Amino acid sequence: ILGKDKNHLQAMMALAGLAASQNQNDKYVEWLEKAVKGHPNAIPPYTALTRYYLAKRDARKALAMANEAVNTNPDSHEALKLLGDTQTSLGDKAGAISTFIRLAQKADQSPDAFLQLALAQIADKKLKDARSSLQKALQRQPNHIPSQETLIRLEMTENKPDAALHIARGQAARHRGRCAARSSWLAAGRRRLGRLRRRRLPTLASRGLAAALRDA
Repeated sequence: ILGKDKNHLQAMMALAGLAASQNQNDKYVEWLEKAVKGHPNAIPPYTALTRYYLAKRDARKALAMANEAVNTNPDSHEALKLLGDTQTSLGDKAGAISTFIRLAQKADQSPDAFLQLALAQIADKKLKDARSSLQKALQRQPNHIPSQETLIRLEMTENKPDAALHIARGQAARHRGRCAARSSWLAAGRRRLGRLRRRRLPTLASRGLAAALRDA
């Protein structure tokens, strides 16, 4: 592929992976650096290099690479998460919170962004702020299980078992509601399929409905 396109991202990433499998660290870094240079808006090469430097305990290079990803792609949610995760790995709790705040502002409707922020706040023992972030995550998606479970653990940490139980009961009630709705849909589908079969209509509609019910 590189013979036809010397700037092919997937080919360079594959060659980097091959070099890593053969313990050719210099070649691994070389291919990833070429990928970053040739595709500055692609985040995977930054991510791979950052993780490599973290594994090598080279904090300066890891942080520089994550910052470069964000500076080159300031609106990228993936780049901001990379930087926040890197700061977390390096023990920069305040820096991670600042980065995840930026991520939550840019991905305002994403429960995952607020969950990431909450986890950074918990790591820095800012439990009140973490609770607020988790509540925002659940406002955006009430059945976001990771946020529910994190909030339950937070309430238990703060010795608030009643609050934790309230969240758990709400989670269980929503689950029962989803199961009931699914059961109702399946029952209605089976009744309709039965009517079609009794009328001896082996149509595309009846076959499609039967397949849907089998897959449900």
